[in-house]
Amino acid sequence: MDNFKNLQDSWKKQDSSNLPDMEAIQSNVKSLRNKLVRRNVMAMVALIVTIAVMLIILFRIDFEFVSTKIALVGVIFTISGAIVFLIKLNNQMYKADKLLNSSKSYLQELKKFKTEQSSLQKKGIAAYFILLTGFMALYFYEVYQMNKWIGITAYVFTGLWILFVWFVMRPRQIAKNEQRINEMISEVERIEEQL
Repeated sequence: MDNFKNLQDSWKKQDSSNLPDMEAIQSNVKSLRNKLVRRNVMAMVALIVTIAVMLIILFRIDFEFVSTKIALVGVIFTISGAIVFLIKLNNQMYKADKLLNSSKSYLQELKKFKTEQSSLQKKGIAAYFILLTGFMALYFYEVYQMNKWIGITAYVFTGLWILFVWFVMRPRQIAKNEQRINEMISEVERIEEQL
């Protein structure tokens, strides 16, 4: 009985300033989640606008080569696939958000989301860029046939842009997303430790 009394006394005497504030952690996790979801929604809007522009080009311009139309349709399907992946990631974040009251379940969902996003960033984006590059090369073939110098210039600038996005922007974006998710996971782990 004395042991229980000692344990109870030490629990009461514990410095509560060392314990993390549960509500602050939950609001921080929600804020980080909102940033990720907002970024995905902005990307989806940009991709939808791009698809709309591609559809206008496809139906308004009479191309000489069928390959140009095939390239535009391919670009539209490739971008549509990216939108589907972004929707899937957002749905997974909302599913995890419903479990925020149960920190163990939420932590499992966050880790699942991190794995899913990591897979998307490694395999999905690689496939996206390969398909997009191939269709863009096919698209500029008609331009190349009309005027070789303009075609070569289009190929060079498009190639440079794709290389810039692949080697500069993509790694930065991956690092930012990983950092945000890791912050969320560490915050939820702090809740787990507190409980």
